[in-house]
Amino acid sequence: MEELKEQNNRPCAYYLGDLMGTLQYKKSYETIKNMVIPNPNYTRDQYTLGYTLDVNSSDNVKRLTPYTKMGRQSWELLLVMKKVEEDVTHLKGALLNTDTREIALMTTFSDKQYIINQGNRAIKSLDDQYFIGHYRLLAPLYFWEELKQRL
Repeated sequence: MEELKEQNNRPCAYYLGDLMGTLQYKKSYETIKNMVIPNPNYTRDQYTLGYTLDVNSSDNVKRLTPYTKMGRQSWELLLVMKKVEEDVTHLKGALLNTDTREIALMTTFSDKQYIINQGNRAIKSLDDQYFIGHYRLLAPLYFWEELKQRL
């Protein structure tokens, strides 16, 4: 069983394994279903970090799918959460590869420059207006608990 780890420089944001600066295309169902989620005494704001559930739509699938060789495979949206901050839309999502049954964890933004200003590389998504941060997914506990419940 793998335990979620809190990002040192981002309080209340957690990640599931993988090195910094890597896209997470190949998480197994078992890894996510069996992950250990910490139980700190957070306020509602700390628990959600401002994210709310968003609709499972074909538009959101495109926004969360990188324009890469792996991204051109067949994906089904399991979960998407949204936050708007300083006129930039942030989406965090989990997509199921319908061929391999592996899960991809992605973060996408409506502003390429936002990613670059954070010191990261921006990858084009299948939606021309959204860009994916080239790094592992950091998400509030709300995201991880919701994802685990959906599996």
